[in-house]
Amino acid sequence: MVENNWKFDLQWIDINKLKEHPQNYQEHQEDQLKHIKKSLTDFGFYKNVVISNDNFILAGHGVVKAAKDLDLNKIPIYKIKYNFDDPKAMKLLIGDNEMSNLSMKDDRLLSDLLKGVKNDLNGLLGTGYDEMMLANLVYITRDNSEINDFDAAMEWMGMPEYQEGEYRNKITINFRNIKDHLNFQKEIGLDGEGTITSTWWPKKDKENPSSMRFQP
Repeated sequence: MVENNWKFDLQWIDINKLKEHPQNYQEHQEDQLKHIKKSLTDFGFYKNVVISNDNFILAGHGVVKAAKDLDLNKIPIYKIKYNFDDPKAMKLLIGDNEMSNLSMKDDRLLSDLLKGVKNDLNGLLGTGYDEMMLANLVYITRDNSEINDFDAAMEWMGMPEYQEGEYRNKITINFRNIKDHLNFQKEIGLDGEGTITSTWWPKKDKENPSSMRFQP
């Protein structure tokens, strides 16, 4: 049961009064902010921004950054009664960042949904995905009888420019451990966590390291 002291009302606040939490450990890259800005433009503030009693952001750092980029002066927030360094405020900050990581996704169903959005709305900006990320998702969630290579994944998405006319030789590299793999990624300019399913060399203009699919 939710305690009465946790009930609070939505307020509008001057965005310049909000302060980044000094212990926020989650960084928002420019690619992510582009998606958030598109989402704000399309749908407004549907995700809660929660702040402490002394106006430090506890949840929604990315939303606030995106709103500033859009030159918004006021945004809706929820304010709790605890200051930024109170253990309960810290717990809220961590929980907002981490609880979603406990969910299990049906990646195959997600790829179908993303394809529908891409076709109906002529793009994926605002979903957190781009075409390369979707192609990788398709590639790893279908067996060879459905999608036998990366070009077939691009064709499945309706991007025929990747169907033919490009010579592509393949090489498989094995690593003794994840540290060696991460070091290799850094050497070729693809920093990340985990294993890259596929990439191009030399890198294509359209490719962005953040659009690669990583597997633990």
